[in-house]
Order: sequence, then structure tokens, then C-alpha cells
Amino acid sequence: MKIGLVGYGSIARSHVRALSGLDAEVAGVMGRLPEATRAFADEHGLPRATTDLDELLGLDGLDAVLICSPSDAHAEQSARALRAGKHVLCEIPLATSLRETDELIGLADQQDRRLMACHTQRYHPALVEARRRIG
Repeated sequence: MKIGLVGYGSIARSHVRALSGLDAEVAGVMGRLPEATRAFADEHGLPRATTDLDELLGLDGLDAVLICSPSDAHAEQSARALRAGKHVLCEIPLATSLRETDELIGLADQQDRRLMACHTQRYHPALVEARRRIG
């Protein structure tokens, strides 16, 4: 599976580490600032660094994108990725309104693509233990 990364903050670093243990290739990263985007790509050995989402979405063989950008960009970037035929895993929140969320769900259905909100705390050991004790 070939994956594109949108954003280069701390959660993006966690995703790159997690993906390194899977049968997945991170094909590139898109970010706001050229120098920081290039530095992230170099640090993680990624072949492509860009500030242009369309360039990332147009990479040959790209199957999916991980949206790790600031929250206010999630809905728009997810929609663009879905329209480009990519599966999307988006950090929370998926969108900043219920209307946008419903539109994304409809778009994913229309494009026959998977759209998932990434609940990173779901498997945090302390929270798993809390759920077990409540449970």
C-alpha cells in the first residue's frame, strides 16, 4: 500500500514510525512550509516533499492519505483526497461541523472509498485499562 502524508507535526511522526512496521510505503509528505516539509521528508527517508496537495494526490500508485494537518483543514483536504480516489485516515476531528462530516461520509460512499477518523487514544494503555475496569 502506498500512502501520502498531509502534515508533518508530532502525530505525523508517530504515523511514520507505525507504518514502518507494516507492508506500507510512505510515498511523500505535503506541508505548508517548504523547508520544514523537506526536513521531515529527509528525516524519514521519504522520496517526495511538496506544499501542493494535488501533487501529493497525483503520485503514481498512491492508495491512501493520512491527514495530520491542523484541524481546520481536515474536511477540505479529506474531500480533495476522496475526490482524487484515495482512501483517507484523518486525525480527529474529521471536520469542524456535522454538516461537513455528513458531506464527507456521503462523498466517501459516492467514491467507494474508505474514510476513517483516527482515534489515537483508543489503544493507549491507561485508557484500555480504564475501560477494562469499568467494563
